[in-house]
Amino acid sequence: MRKPIFLTIIALLLLSACDSANIPAVHVGATRTETISVPAAADTANVTLRFGMADQFRLSGGAEKLVDGSVKYNIDELQPAVSTSGSNVTIEQAHDGMRVFPREAYSEWDLRLSNATPMALAFEAGAYKGAYDLGGLRLRELRVSEGAAETSYDFSRPNTEAMQQLLFSSGASKVTLSNLANANAAEMSFDGGAGSYTLDFGGELARTANVDVKGGASTYTLRIPSGTPARINIKGAMTEVNVDGFTQQGEQYVNAAWDESKPHLDITVDLGLGTLNVGPK
Repeated sequence: MRKPIFLTIIALLLLSACDSANIPAVHVGATRTETISVPAAADTANVTLRFGMADQFRLSGGAEKLVDGSVKYNIDELQPAVSTSGSNVTIEQAHDGMRVFPREAYSEWDLRLSNATPMALAFEAGAYKGAYDLGGLRLRELRVSEGAAETSYDFSRPNTEAMQQLLFSSGASKVTLSNLANANAAEMSFDGGAGSYTLDFGGELARTANVDVKGGASTYTLRIPSGTPARINIKGAMTEVNVDGFTQQGEQYVNAAWDESKPHLDITVDLGLGTLNVGPK
């Protein structure tokens, strides 16, 4: 009775080996630099940046065109591809995700976006390290989806556009988002996996923002300036809650600046087996 099972296991291993053999080999070559230069084709733009692997990803404003910058890489499959269709622009790595890259694989992105063009911006990324300075960009929407990453986002200057949504989701990551009040977003959503997330609501809060924070076994730290009216509604089965500078009112916490008639932060936190730390900036 055991012989057929043994033969089945051998057959599956052979099929697996054949499938692996069909995956094209990845060859490391000399590091080369690809220049990115995308002119604005309309009064507004939808920009998507998609990549699976990057040793370093940097993005800021100040582009002379809609998008400019450079990408360094040493494997053909990591070469960036640019596609445009009207107001839609996508810049992405061309590889299909089926290859296993050697340790010598290298990819470094350094991009700039226009401060003049209103846009909806989307990041779709895998495992990488990234630093984003989004200050001064005219963002009407921001969507971020990343895997296991170590990233920082900073709205170092106010967004002059009325952003409708800021949506952020991540795997097991270490993430810091700074000066979120400057994003000028009506709705903010943060959904993190196991990891560490710091949400800093510094900056100028020009209008009320509804903030939704979700996660699993993760640690969230919320930094809220003492002069920014804020209310926090806590849900979920968190293992630890540490709140400083707020007064508890049932399941809600409000700070001394709380005034519902003024632009304020209305935050709901729902974490499963996570830790929440709240304090002044």
